[in-house]
Amino acid sequence: MTLNRAHVSMALLTLSMLALAGCYPLVQVSEERNATFIVGGHLTLHVDGTNGNIKVRGEAGIEEVRVQAVVTAGASTRSEAEQLLSEIDLEMFQEGDVVTLRHNEGSLFRGFDWGRSERVSFEVVVAVDADLSLRTSNGRIDAENVQGHVQAHTSNGRIDTHNIQGDLELQTSNGAIRATESVGSFNARTSNGSISYRGRLVGPNHSA
Repeated sequence: MTLNRAHVSMALLTLSMLALAGCYPLVQVSEERNATFIVGGHLTLHVDGTNGNIKVRGEAGIEEVRVQAVVTAGASTRSEAEQLLSEIDLEMFQEGDVVTLRHNEGSLFRGFDWGRSERVSFEVVVAVDADLSLRTSNGRIDAENVQGHVQAHTSNGRIDTHNIQGDLELQTSNGAIRATESVGSFNARTSNGSISYRGRLVGPNHSA
């Protein structure tokens, strides 16, 4: 039997990956980091994640922002994962009526660093008239029951919005986009996935 060079190279690569997987099993540990902010005026929420999901829900009659952040670290051993968990940089702060939630990933290639990984997912409750700016590089985004402007961008994941009474600007590089019960302008873009819309378009400029 004769094997060409491409087949041999692929076989060696597969074996190397299996060997690495066996030598570096991934152990994950998680914790919650929660916060509450009092906002008397018109809220603008910025969520800037690098690896994880974002979910924002509007609630009538509140003047606060309630944040639940689930922080997860993975490594080859539990002690390494716990050490990494303690080092994950998560900022949650308020400047007037602007609340910012930001995950500063320790390494651009942490997800490929010998089985080490870090992930932060956000669940946030806001006043219904809030404006939202939501960004993550690897995860899905969900927003519902908001009457403000919603910008959402993820590089790998789907985007779902429901009952947004404001302008929508939605973009993902790999995933579907779905907007239901919407009123406002609609601009959506994905490089790999479907786009669906149900609602009432307002204004002259819309794109999908």
